[in-house]
Amino acid sequence: MPPDKYFFQEGSNQFSCILCRGKSTSNQKKHARGQRHLNLVRLDEERIERQQERINVNETLNQQESNRPRIDIEPICDDPVCSDEQVEPLVNETDDESDVVPISLFEDGESEHEEEELDWLNLLGVAIDQIDDEPADSFDGLLVPAFQRDLAEIEEIMTVDSAWFPFVNKDYLIGSLFVGYLHKIISRDLYHQIRSILTLHHIHLPGWETLRRTRQKIRLMSHHSLVEKESVFGQPMFALDAREIISDDLRNPLVAPHLDFLPEDAHGKGIFKTSQSAKWLKHLAPDIRVQMVAYNKKHYYTYEPVQLKNDDIIIPIFFYTLQSNTFAKCYKPQITSNRHDSTVKIAIASDILYDDPDLQEINLDDFDLLYSEIISSDGLKLLEYCGNLLYGKKYALY
Repeated sequence: MPPDKYFFQEGSNQFSCILCRGKSTSNQKKHARGQRHLNLVRLDEERIERQQERINVNETLNQQESNRPRIDIEPICDDPVCSDEQVEPLVNETDDESDVVPISLFEDGESEHEEEELDWLNLLGVAIDQIDDEPADSFDGLLVPAFQRDLAEIEEIMTVDSAWFPFVNKDYLIGSLFVGYLHKIISRDLYHQIRSILTLHHIHLPGWETLRRTRQKIRLMSHHSLVEKESVFGQPMFALDAREIISDDLRNPLVAPHLDFLPEDAHGKGIFKTSQSAKWLKHLAPDIRVQMVAYNKKHYYTYEPVQLKNDDIIIPIFFYTLQSNTFAKCYKPQITSNRHDSTVKIAIASDILYDDPDLQEINLDDFDLLYSEIISSDGLKLLEYCGNLLYGKKYALY
């Protein structure tokens, strides 16, 4: 059966399927190959076939009735008066009635407004997506749709102390469970039908639009964004952003105490968790390894000079834990001054490894001043002397 039989054109390259309740598509052939469309086509063909069978049966009955010979029966009456009188028929013997069922009863009547029906189907998608479809009602002197009035009441009622938070009450939770999620979302019409049935049990679920707006507010409260991708089969796929999920876990006071933010140097003993792995401890690149440690209300960064309590200046390269204490593998930089322009160059080796013999293992208890707090003997800050630059030893010094 040609696919265009069930389609009518909406725009220049947009078509709607009558069988699929006005679903829009730009590719008729692809839509016609869909399993749901094929099932609907099969049901439509079976309906047409049954209709044709009924028409054929009634045509046969009509033909048999027309070919039946007519038999005239003369009335028998002993009274001679009867021969001159007309015999009146009984009420149920009138010629106006017929035992044959007219064919028109089994035929689908053609609509006198077929074009108007197509226009209605054309507007079906628009009607479904219409937001302000509820009757307007007077609210604070303005014409406001009923669902917006409900939302205004929701904002006044919704509190974090509610047992049903973030839902307004139990009815909103039940309605949201009925609507479903992702590929299991029910249609607006089905929801309205369920809602009407439950009113018989005095359960009053919120309207579709009010519930949709409430669900949208809850999504905004969670601060999560949906990531939409398309599968290899062309189906839309949805997922939460992994970075946002990890961020939530890091801020969760019930989860954070059980997370390790620093690798642990276990010296090969008692290994039982991934934070003790050598990859996290030694083999990550400088831009993805741990770059900052908060200690004694100060933030120490890798590759930034730190002044120790003994006034030595070192540069942390690795941060880690050892026997529940926080340590840093530090490199002692080569500092060269230029007397002509009163500048300082700080240089360290390039590509420093964790097991480099030039690294010093220093407990963070010995850390004293941050890079921005280090001051020279003449009162100038180190970051002003060095121009906020750190050099590798491959660059020529003074």
